[in-house]
Amino acid sequence: NNKVSTQCLKKKRLRQAVDWLSCTYPKCFNPQDPKPLKIGISKDIILEGQWPHSKKFLKETLAFYIGSPFYQRALIKGKNRVSLIGKEVDEVTDLQEADSKERLKKLRQKT
Repeated sequence: NNKVSTQCLKKKRLRQAVDWLSCTYPKCFNPQDPKPLKIGISKDIILEGQWPHSKKFLKETLAFYIGSPFYQRALIKGKNRVSLIGKEVDEVTDLQEADSKERLKKLRQKT
């Protein structure tokens, strides 16, 4: 099925892009133990000038990364958000934590 193979290829590309982010910014990106990301982190990545793909693909990659249950659970823990160098920049708000709990609930319903 063409649709399935296209989805698999896209997921593979997204995983490779997350790996790139993890290697380039290890204090910020870790798929197994994620930290809440600074709001607007995509602008910081673009400003660094190293991202090898389009801005659109960066947004897709970040959406893929933050869509994971691991990342959503990190938001629930009430941690601080981090910059590319791992510096704590601001706190996860109550509203963001509530949104994260709702996303996790929806993820559980899909499985």
